Amino acid sequence: MSASSVENVAAKVNVVLADHTAGQGKQRHRSREYIAWSNMVQRCTNPNSSSYAMYGARGVKVCGRWLKSFCDFVADVGLSPSSIHQIDRIKVSGNYEPGNVKWSTPKEQARNRRTSRLLTHNGETKTIAEWAEVSGVPYKTLFARLVYCKWPAEKALIPAIVAK
Repeated sequence: MSASSVENVAAKVNVVLADHTAGQGKQRHRSREYIAWSNMVQRCTNPNSSSYAMYGARGVKVCGRWLKSFCDFVADVGLSPSSIHQIDRIKVSGNYEPGNVKWSTPKEQARNRRTSRLLTHNGETKTIAEWAEVSGVPYKTLFARLVYCKWPAEKALIPAIVAK
């Protein structure tokens, strides 16, 4: 990373941190990063949160460093790459901690759930949705072939031949 790139990122982080620390207690603009951090803490620690049952009640925790400090969270995770990115745990059964958190698009998050069905083919593991995308087989067709017809992956991933 060039010196100017590092300075640019540092300036953006300083703006995010200034948003967080300026005007304590007053109504003000909150950064995407601050909102993500605050929501993460709430869903893991506050039994009154509507999301607590899916996180805190299941034992999902926020590491102590992040629980105590928004600044440490930003230092470890960085800034959101875009307005559509959301905080996501890499290992869905793991905690919010360094090495297990990243910024993901809604599409990436939708594929990283406890309910995602995984398929391994030629040593590569992907969700059924990802295999549908790379193979050209429509998702519903691939799902039916694998789940209802019990086809092996090698057969299920072959696109249908359309007669002319």
